[in-house]
Amino acid sequence: MTQMPAITSIGAVTSLGPDWTRSWQNLLAGQYTISQPTDLSLAAPVAVPVSAIAGLERTDPTRPPASLLIEAAIAELGILPDASHRLWAATNHGEADLALATAEEDASSTALQDRRFGAAHATWIASACTGGLHALWFAWLEARVRPGPWLVAAGDALSSIGVAGFFAAGATGKGPAEPFRTGSGGMIVGEGAIAIELRTDAAADCAHVGAVAV
Repeated sequence: MTQMPAITSIGAVTSLGPDWTRSWQNLLAGQYTISQPTDLSLAAPVAVPVSAIAGLERTDPTRPPASLLIEAAIAELGILPDASHRLWAATNHGEADLALATAEEDASSTALQDRRFGAAHATWIASACTGGLHALWFAWLEARVRPGPWLVAAGDALSSIGVAGFFAAGATGKGPAEPFRTGSGGMIVGEGAIAIELRTDAAADCAHVGAVAV
């Protein structure tokens, strides 16, 4: 019987909080940091409110914002990635990150090692909103045939194309989002990253991943 991989740790960093627990609590409480795209040098079509992570470096082309967010999420795992880890990572709409995400595999592996991610082998995925699920799906498939552990990470930084796309789809509201509330005026485009560690040698009381649907 094939042993299912288990989630042994979760890390996150978002504009709602510095870890996944506080991000979820603040989402339920409706606590947001509201910005205007023009404050971030984004060529947004209209003055759509966005939710940015304060202090995120956005001017260094060698360290694009979504990659920095993924770094931070991995650091929140509370583990020390080493050469035994295999990394599946995904970015969404950040223009600078798409170039990194679609780079040849050997080049992206070198870039990730330069960023001290610690993984011996790294693969980047760029499939927009499904990127995070694709990364988890590929890691789940790989867990059946290769030794782990695996790091699965996904991140998204605010970008002109992302804000414009959601606005064109009529998904954005004129003010802060009100999740799970009647009469919500639309979503607020934000940024953040999440990372998990998958292992097949984990304790039985961990959350086992039985399957992933993409």
